[in-house]
Amino acid sequence: MPNKFLLDLTRPIFSNYFIGFDRLFNDLCEMQRHGREMPGWPPYNMTKKDNTYKLSMAVAGISKKDISIIKEKNILTVYGTMDNKEKEDTIYQGIAARNFKKSFNIAEDIEIKDAELKDGMLTIEMECIVPDEDKPVTIKIK
Repeated sequence: MPNKFLLDLTRPIFSNYFIGFDRLFNDLCEMQRHGREMPGWPPYNMTKKDNTYKLSMAVAGISKKDISIIKEKNILTVYGTMDNKEKEDTIYQGIAARNFKKSFNIAEDIEIKDAELKDGMLTIEMECIVPDEDKPVTIKIK
């Protein structure tokens, strides 16, 4: 059966040039195999500027007390719960009122700097901290 994906990560060309990235390739292959789709709600944007990242999520109608942000190892997870205690006779419901869980794989050197909820937008700021031992080093030839 031919590969239906644009990129076949199981081909040796990738493993021959990327040393120590076995876990990354295994994770990507698993995602391809299972056809895992990320749910579209809540909508979000991810932006990058230099070494900083900003995750912005549209969470209108959810208060600060109903949002949890948890970083565990290399997974950043945002949980949201809707408080539907005030049941009214709704004629039409076009605004989503559902709980959510959104997870993101983040690199080991990403540090969460700040989180803010303002005007229905949750913004999480992150920074890539590159340790001195990971910065490029020029090797002198004897």
